[in-house]
Amino acid sequence: MKRSILILAALLIACCVETSTQPSDEAVTTAVKAMSTEPLAENTRALSDDEMQGRAPGSEGEERATQFIAEKFQELGLSPANNGSYFQDVPMVGMKPQPSDLTIEGKTGITLKYKDDFVAWNEEEKTRVSVDAPLVFLGYGVEAPEYNWNDFKEDVKDKIIVVLINDPPLPDGRFKGKEMTYYGRWSYKFEEAERKGAAGCLVIHETEPASYGWNVVVSSNTGELFSLSGSPSKLKVRGWITMDAGDRLLRNVGLTYEEAKELALKDDFKPIDLKANASVSIDTELRHVDSKNVAGVLEGGSKKDEYVLYMGHWDHFGTDPTLEGDQIYNGAMDNAIGMSGIIEIARAFKALKPQTQRSVIFLATTGEEQGLLGSEHYAQHPLLPLNRTLAVINIDGANVWGKTKDVVMMGYDQSEDIRALAEKEAEKQGRYLTPDPKPEAGSFYRSDHFSLAKVGVPSVYVESGIDYEEGGKERGQKLKEEWNEKYYHTVEDEYSEDWDYSGVMQDIELIFRIGVDLSFAEKYPQWSESSEFYAIRARSLKGE
Repeated sequence: MKRSILILAALLIACCVETSTQPSDEAVTTAVKAMSTEPLAENTRALSDDEMQGRAPGSEGEERATQFIAEKFQELGLSPANNGSYFQDVPMVGMKPQPSDLTIEGKTGITLKYKDDFVAWNEEEKTRVSVDAPLVFLGYGVEAPEYNWNDFKEDVKDKIIVVLINDPPLPDGRFKGKEMTYYGRWSYKFEEAERKGAAGCLVIHETEPASYGWNVVVSSNTGELFSLSGSPSKLKVRGWITMDAGDRLLRNVGLTYEEAKELALKDDFKPIDLKANASVSIDTELRHVDSKNVAGVLEGGSKKDEYVLYMGHWDHFGTDPTLEGDQIYNGAMDNAIGMSGIIEIARAFKALKPQTQRSVIFLATTGEEQGLLGSEHYAQHPLLPLNRTLAVINIDGANVWGKTKDVVMMGYDQSEDIRALAEKEAEKQGRYLTPDPKPEAGSFYRSDHFSLAKVGVPSVYVESGIDYEEGGKERGQKLKEEWNEKYYHTVEDEYSEDWDYSGVMQDIELIFRIGVDLSFAEKYPQWSESSEFYAIRARSLKGE
């Protein structure tokens, strides 16, 4: 999860969606009343209980959590979506890395300490990997021909590249200005380094553009990590270094961190040989795991072979026995409450009369916290055809602080159609849309809907608002900052009896209503022509 958020995805061809035999607003309102705070709270409490052991993939906590969700789907009358089973196996490799110190031999010798100065891991599915390779500073580590940008002006084969987080914040507004593109994500930088034949990639952490502190980097990357089985990486080392470590490294060639950032923004920037070699050994304990997605379907009517997909991740970080005191990452907000919201939405769809024309899928994914693994597996091995899946609605977190006057939309510029649709449903609640208040954080690329977007299924998400009925935007900003600093990816993310569920109910009603609109829509969703996913969807709908 990437903060406390509610996520929604949907796109439509025309500015106004035409529908037929859609239920009356009275009928939808009646279905909304089937949702209740009591089971929402009860299920959130259960999924985030210590007995779930932090819901790590491949753990006893996974077995308990996935069985719990499957039972709830069955109780609601959802049919198993996978040939009579609620489960879809997701083969993974679990990796517990234990790196040595990272030593840098250059003009000045530098020794970086694990967790204090760097984190690193290897995904070659080997128990021990050693690397000793020259270091090169590669700016932002981006090759983006559509933006006339290429940091890979020189061969980086068998080198370790050191890169900055986020997109280049160019003064001419290239890329998407302040809004992060996928090129700004650390995952892209690792992928591109591998494509270029590099030996490794180290991302310099900086709190503001990363949108989280070094403590989150450590907690997210030093326990058992997972990757999809059968596709080992060729990159020997993936990792992060602190901004201080990056500055020390760059000073080896007479540059400060800030000076290097300025150079990286120049069109004629070329990779900078850091005149140093980095060496590290990574011992990795491996185990093969059949983790699970959980999927149920509510069959539709006249268009039952077409689908609207709701999804959310059930997994979190498990336990960390090295911590003093509390060692369980309960993940109450991230994402026990999101899964509980999906269960309530399924309850509302079950109560809706008339039944939806299209079938509605409810998918609980594994491995989101490990890099969107469960959703990636589903995108590559869909249980139901993606070219007949209209859109995704993904819930990752919730607003437990009260009602808001607004709804924050990520990917605000992806489609005027989705804005019109969301505005229509938000207006019924007396709310308004707000663009992403921190687009540089790249939140669009940080949750499961993105895996489906990459294969063409229309995906945009909406986060809970920041303009609270009590306290306004000032309170909203303070709550967001407190969440990121204290709770996000920490053992402090626990269920609280003090939560206010009015905002949760407000948001799940909104995304339920949008799903109803989609389930009766006459036309298939499409991306706007300006979207990076438009061509992929067009090919998918043609069966290519």
